[in-house]
Formats: sequence, C-alpha cells, structure tokens
Amino acid sequence: MAYGIASWGKALTDVWGEVSVENKRVLSYTFDRVPESVSVFPSAISFVMDVNHSYSLGGVCLAVFHGRTHFHITSGLVRSQMGFVMKFINEIVKAAAGHLTLGGLVTDFRITSMQMGMDKWGNEDEHFVIEVDWTVEESQSGKYTVSA
Repeated sequence: MAYGIASWGKALTDVWGEVSVENKRVLSYTFDRVPESVSVFPSAISFVMDVNHSYSLGGVCLAVFHGRTHFHITSGLVRSQMGFVMKFINEIVKAAAGHLTLGGLVTDFRITSMQMGMDKWGNEDEHFVIEVDWTVEESQSGKYTVSA
C-alpha cells in the first residue's frame, strides 16, 4: 500500500503544472526527475524539507510533510520582467486552492508562505524565482503496523 510521497508526490507536481501566465505553462518536474540545471522557463522543482510523524497503538497515524517548490520564472534578471513574474503569485495560489486534498490522497495541502527572489539552481544564469513553502498532512492510519 503506497503512502507518503509515493502516494501523492505526482499529484502535487501536477498541480504546479497547471500554472500558466500569458500562455506560458509551468513545466513541473516530478520528484524523481529533478534537473541539474534549469533550461526551461517557467518551471517548478519541488522537494520535501522535513517530515513530522505521529503514530500510536490504536490511535491516529499522521505525517506532516513540509516542502518547498522553486518556481523558476525567467532566464535572467531583466527588471522589466518583474510584472510578468508577479502575475504567477495569484496563479500559484489558485492552483493550490483547487486541490486541497490532492485528489483525495491527503487530508490537507496548503501553501504556508511565498517569497520572490533571485536564484541559480545549476549552471544557468541567476534568474527570478518564486519560492513556495507548502505543507501536506496525510493520514497514514492502517498503512503500516505500529507495535510495542
């Protein structure tokens, strides 16, 4: 029985693939296909930063995943593109809000913060990004055995 990222990871990255501004759709990389450098703009790279588990005998088993998605919006730092970059904020929120349970795979999926900035993932030039922190809460009751 799949649980954790194996269960909902693709659904999360698919949400980011729905984001589009001015007919430019985000290429959202799955967790198992993270590139060494970014060559497609806009694109999104997601990863889990930490996980908190709560499990008990006869009780609820819950996992809370804290993750981050880097939206690589432009290929450089041309200041005139800032308006284009900022248009992604509402589209990212709209995509996440439309998938609060990632298609019923989790109990809750929410954006916890967003910040704009500049980044360099690999060999590419520094470029504009939006970093989105998110939380996934997943009930894992019945998915593994808890014993004393």
